[in-house]
Amino acid sequence: MPPTKTIRKRLSAAERRQQIINTAAELFSRKGFSGTTTREIARSIGASEATVFKHFATKEALYDAIIEAKTQTGQLLEALTPAAQEKND
Repeated sequence: MPPTKTIRKRLSAAERRQQIINTAAELFSRKGFSGTTTREIARSIGASEATVFKHFATKEALYDAIIEAKTQTGQLLEALTPAAQEKND
């Protein structure tokens, strides 16, 4: 019996960008900014280093995107906290 192929869904540009941000944030937190390479980020998501650079011109731009994403998440949680405390959806 031939081996079955695993079909992977192709990510949209936005999904791939978010995947890169999430993976880089996790690697930076474990290994530091200097200790993490873009090649390692790419390998972790199963893509080429060119894919990372397609979305982020530099490693610094990727870091900036992580900070922006974390800031937006914090602002969203801050805005939702009063409604959650009131159990008001």
